[in-house]
Amino acid sequence: MLALTITALAASASGATGKLSPPVIREKFTVLPCNHETTVGLEGCAEGQLLATDHRINVEVALLFRVLDGATQRRSFVTSEDLWFKYRDADCQSVASIYGGGTLAPVEFADCEVLDNESRSVDLHGHYELEEQGSSSPPAWP
Repeated sequence: MLALTITALAASASGATGKLSPPVIREKFTVLPCNHETTVGLEGCAEGQLLATDHRINVEVALLFRVLDGATQRRSFVTSEDLWFKYRDADCQSVASIYGGGTLAPVEFADCEVLDNESRSVDLHGHYELEEQGSSSPPAWP
């Protein structure tokens, strides 16, 4: 079963060099099979959607990180991603708490994460467009 606190953000800086790297979303659960007929199956469906949107966010974050100009911008971006990730977790715990720990709570938690990811993807695209304004050959947005 998907725990309500399954998410973790990977390292925002790597090793002793202090070199920044793009943050990565990594979920800590084993994906359940998708089945629209059972609650556990619905959880599996939501997990599959979550992993797909996590992957999209990770690709977008990596691209945006590459086009940011300098360490200060990158550090600020890593901080904002970390804060957004904490927001996503708190937001979805709040939504899932409506079900008081019942069997639908993890389904609602994962569904909320998917919705928050989709919203974040729109925000990341907007940030990318601002960064690439006036660029003659920006990399293609995924």
